[in-house]
Formats: sequence, structure tokens, C-alpha cells
Amino acid sequence: MINYKKHIENLNFHDSNIESIKIEDCDYFDRKLTLRINYYNWEGNSEDSDTWTTKTLLLIINHCVNLQMNAPNLMEDTFEIMSEEYDLKYNEFVKRAEEEKKRSYFNHLKSKELKNFLSIKFNTNNFGDSIFNESAGFIWIAGFNVQHEWIEEKVANKKHIAVK
Repeated sequence: MINYKKHIENLNFHDSNIESIKIEDCDYFDRKLTLRINYYNWEGNSEDSDTWTTKTLLLIINHCVNLQMNAPNLMEDTFEIMSEEYDLKYNEFVKRAEEEKKRSYFNHLKSKELKNFLSIKFNTNNFGDSIFNESAGFIWIAGFNVQHEWIEEKVANKKHIAVK
């Protein structure tokens, strides 16, 4: 099983925005999750440019096993990414996947192979007094058969002001 982190860990998600989360029931037991991210193109912009471009990244988990999210203040900038954390509970997911291979429902999955594992938690720029004891926003997804895709639409945004 390959940790998909190595395919995306060099991306700088800071200042990017999560545009949408889509869950599809591809098969009775298979849940496909697609995270659409308006990626702040740190690699393709320069600090002194008048405009910055963004591009769209689709992060696709074809067999999603975890989706947790918190947005304590939906009125604010809910889904701007501040930072990301990889490999949360990695060993537990891998162990569970090996155990699930023996269970009957695994035999019903479209893809019987579990590959390209990813566990990533995006910490968002969303804070507030939550009634559920989580004062900071996040989206944590994990699963198998992960891939990503760049959509070639570029959006020019306002000038970026670097915080020093």
C-alpha cells in the first residue's frame, strides 16, 4: 500500500480554499469523495506580481473511510486552508484495512485492491465559540485508491500581500 502523501506533500495548501466536498455512492459499499480545492498557485506566482492566479485541484478518494469536519463559524472564511497534517492514525487505518479485506462487504467493492492510502487533515481559518467543543475548523479525510487531478482553469485574483 502506497502512502499518497508523497504525491502531494510538496504542495503548499496555505491560502487555498476548499470549494466543495462531494460524496458519491458509487457502489453499495464504495463511497467516493472528491474535494475541490481552489489552489493558491504558490509555485506559479511571484511575490511582487500585481495579480495571483489560482488553479483547481481535485483530490479524489475512491474508497473513503473517514470524513470529519468542523466549521464553528460558517459566517466567516470557513474553508480557507491554514495548514495541513498528514498520516493521522495511519497505522490504525492500515491495520483496519487489512482486517476489512477478510470481511464479506470488502468482496462487494468495485476495486478489491486497496492502494494509494491518504490521511490528511486541513486546518481551516475558521474559529468561533462552538457548541460542540471544537473551536477551530478542519476537514479530515482518509481513504484508499486516492488520485489527484488538476483542472486547467486559472483564475486571476487580487494582489497577494505577504505577511512578514
